[in-house]
Amino acid sequence: MFRYLLFLCIFTLPIQVNACTCTGLPLSTETVQQAKHIFMFQLVSAKARTEQNKELSIVGAVKTFDRLRGNGKLPTEVRFSTSKCCGTRLDVGGYFVAFLPNVGKTFTADNNNVIEIGKEYPISESLELIQNILEGSKTLEENFSREYLDRIEQFPIQPPCNS
Repeated sequence: MFRYLLFLCIFTLPIQVNACTCTGLPLSTETVQQAKHIFMFQLVSAKARTEQNKELSIVGAVKTFDRLRGNGKLPTEVRFSTSKCCGTRLDVGGYFVAFLPNVGKTFTADNNNVIEIGKEYPISESLELIQNILEGSKTLEENFSREYLDRIEQFPIQPPCNS
């Protein structure tokens, strides 16, 4: 009898479920090769800002370095979301490479246009890896492990398992 009551309680109590679907595809070799603007940057500072739609976003100052492709003025700000569903993790002080279709004063970073490349600069081996992708001699996946590609994407935290 106790098992039936327990079973009934489990299936009738409300349970919070966190599910989401991210828009946009993750960064790929094709995206890298088709990007019109490619540059390295360091996230110098970041602050939270509430947008008009009441969503929280992060706006950060960037210091741009090597330009691998494109021309014109490089961005001085980056905007990203830290939402637990499809958010982005950019750590202040970290170095990144951006692959963008166009540039302005501010750009939006997410897992389909930015890769973290380390905590120190210069990173000559990262430059060489990106050049290999642009030349077509290697793919993104061959040069950057899943650790690099998944590093900046925020995934919903799974609840601890009960043992």
